[in-house]
Order: sequence, then C-alpha cells, then structure tokens
Amino acid sequence: MKIRFVLLLSILILVLIGCESDPPQTIEDACGDPLESFKDYPLGTAQPTDGLTRSTQTLTGYFGTVLTLTIYTTDDVNPDDVFACTEMIYKTVHQQATSYETFEGITNIALINENPSQTYEIDPLLVDILETGIDYSNQMNGLFDITLGPVLGLWDEAMTTCNEGGVCELPTEASLSEANEAVGLEKINLVDNQITLEPGMNLELGGIAKGYAAGLVGDYLRYHEGVHGYLINAGTSNIEVYGIHPSRENGQWLIALRNPEGEFLDPYARVYLESGEHIVTSGDYQRFFTVNDEIYHHIIDPTTLAPGREMRAITIIGPDGLFGDVLSTAAFLKPPEEAIEFVESFGYEAILYGIDGTIYMSDSMNERIELGE
Repeated sequence: MKIRFVLLLSILILVLIGCESDPPQTIEDACGDPLESFKDYPLGTAQPTDGLTRSTQTLTGYFGTVLTLTIYTTDDVNPDDVFACTEMIYKTVHQQATSYETFEGITNIALINENPSQTYEIDPLLVDILETGIDYSNQMNGLFDITLGPVLGLWDEAMTTCNEGGVCELPTEASLSEANEAVGLEKINLVDNQITLEPGMNLELGGIAKGYAAGLVGDYLRYHEGVHGYLINAGTSNIEVYGIHPSRENGQWLIALRNPEGEFLDPYARVYLESGEHIVTSGDYQRFFTVNDEIYHHIIDPTTLAPGREMRAITIIGPDGLFGDVLSTAAFLKPPEEAIEFVESFGYEAILYGIDGTIYMSDSMNERIELGE
C-alpha cells in the first residue's frame, strides 16, 4: 500500500511538473484570448503613464533584427504575462511569413517557395498577411512587390557572399532579367485558404511581416486594460508609441533619426510623436555591400531591378506602421520632391535625407521636429 501511494504521488508530481513546463503553443494560449478579439483594436483616449510600473522586453530571434518593447502597467499586471503574449505574436507571424526556414507542422512561405506550383492550404493568419501584401503592392504603383523574391534573392546572395569575405560582384543583368520573369502579382492564385504560384516564383514578405506583427502587438497592448502606455521598437526602423509620456510636460515622445553618414547614436533630427503615432524609416545604411567603392543596399527598385539611388533615408509618420513600412520603401525609390508628395497623398508626413545631405520634409513637420545634434 505504501509503495502504491509513493508511486501515485510520484506520477502526480511528474504530471504537475509537465503541466507547468509546457510552453504556450498558440496566440490564444499565450494571450488568454483569440487573435480576433483584439486585432485592429481602436486607439482610445491616451492615458497617463507617470507612476506606473515600467518593464522592457528584448527579443532577438525573429525577423532577423532586435525587437524591444517598453510597457507601463498598473500594479495588478504581471509584465511577464504580457510579454509571453507579445513574444508569441512575433513568433507566430515570423514562422508563418519567413522565407528563410521551415517549421514542422507549419505551411509557411519558405515551404511554399520550395515547390511553388503545388497547391497549399495555409493558415488564416498567413492568408491575411498575403492579402494585405497584395493590396499594398497594388497601391504602390509598382514600387513595392511581394513577388520580387527571385530578384531579391540574387542581390541577397551577392551581399552575403561579399560581406562574408567572398568575391564582391553584382548580379548580372541577364540573371536579373531571367529572375524577373517569375515576378508578378497576377501569378499568385489565392482562393480562400489555398494558394498556388507559378513555377519559379518566390514570395518575399520581409517588407511587411515585421510591421504586421508589431501592429498586432500594439493591438493587444491597447486591448489589455492594465497596459496604459507602450513604446514598440521593431528593429529601430518601425516604432509605435502609445499613452502620455511619463516625464515630458507636453506628454509627447521624442524619437531620434539616425544620420546616414554618422554613427549609430548620431541623429540628424529628432521628432515628437503623439500617442498612437508610428514612425518608420527606410535607409541605405541598414544592409549593404560595396563593389568598386560603391555602396549597393537592400532596397531594390522593381522597375530597374537595382538598388534605389534617389536618397539616403526617408522617415514617415502616420497612424499605421505596417502601411508606413510599405510606403517608406516605395517612396525611397522616388526623387525627393516626388517622394514627399507621394507620402502626403496618403495622409502621412515625411522627412528625408538626400544623397547630398539636403533635408526635405513635409511642411507640417516644422511643428514637431528638431534638426541638428
């Protein structure tokens, strides 16, 4: 009898340990509510953050960048619970949208690209990301395209080879032209939750996946009653603020803009943001390689199949960071004056750093910007 009791107790302890150690597997597990309950959650009225608990999360395993999040919470909130949800959002979107690795049990972009002419049944989340990417691609007049993967792959291979000590050379015009034959939104067949691509296609969602995930994180944080403010920094290029700043008298948040010709902590301007605003930057200094003393960066113009040469960096401010991501990429490929007009046509503001160091910006930026060191 004693032996049986000890054995049952041991089994119970193992079960309890197993239950405690099992990590959440879905967004609903980690967040306590399904994604649909907080996706696109409205802004609401900005709340004070002064005197609240300030906590920070830093993640490095997703989207090839560093993701940081600072939240301001009431005393009854466990920040670790909030961070478990936000990490699961990033993880889920990353695993669905990445073109660089596959995951067991997940039909993601990398898997689809391996055999594009096969028909795949995909997760509703990936359907939404793809539909968003197609919609935004159509709005950018050919300057943003989620099907540009075959061309981007050639540039990425050249950049990686050069930066890892190999031969530094450009993709040939012939190889780029051949790759471009597999590019085109019309080659995507997406019906309900099934997708089929034409042979040779290669989807690339890197231009929207991180912004999509950061948007969902913001949605969840606004939905959470105990989170009164936050700053989302998705790779330094996509930032969202919410709430009244805890220490500045005007309640605004001050964001520094990196000087493309300077060091990482060398800003050429600082911008004030109101609660709920997003600021997004595209620049030639983030990923690049050099051939014959000339820089070739990662922002490829779909119309020329080569890196854009119109500016060094552009920063866009508006209500939607995901759309701002796409808009900044497309605007980066336009001449400065046209880029400003293009951004403003969507109701956003812009400031850009020209090739010769000239600063261009929307007239409305004068009220929120500090130029210089």
